[in-house]
Amino acid sequence: METYRIFVSSPGDAHFERLRVDRVVARLNGELAGAVRLATVRWETAFYKAHDTFQAQIPLSTDCSIVVAIFRGRLGTELPPEFPRMPDGEPYPSGTAYEVLTAIAKRQQGGELPDVFVFRYPDPPLVRLDDEAKAEDTRRQWDALKMLRVSQVPSARQSTSVEPVP
Repeated sequence: METYRIFVSSPGDAHFERLRVDRVVARLNGELAGAVRLATVRWETAFYKAHDTFQAQIPLSTDCSIVVAIFRGRLGTELPPEFPRMPDGEPYPSGTAYEVLTAIAKRQQGGELPDVFVFRYPDPPLVRLDDEAKAEDTRRQWDALKMLRVSQVPSARQSTSVEPVP
């Protein structure tokens, strides 16, 4: 029986949506039992060694059959300076951006897989006004997320989801 790996890429603010992907995959595995097996690849389901960044230790999105990217209000955590850079020499804006952009680039360069699906919650994040530092971080992350859509994926078709994932 063939196994298809589904890489789930998102920042930490999409935790519930990530769990929903697992539930959908479990349901599909029940319906497709004996024909194929789907397996999610999620960063939070493994343990990582302290000698290296976790991003360097997780499986590559480009080695999976499908990449499902989910964005709410954050773009994600910045990568260390020594991490591989984008083809133009600039650093990837975050680990999540690295996962998504490298998967898209592989397809644009003629790779058969992975298929890449990007879902974005259309509403801006809520901000607590009594925590100035958190409000500034929320604004910075939201601005970075909006810039990803415009600048780093010029030839990819872009859309936003019309309804949030419950």
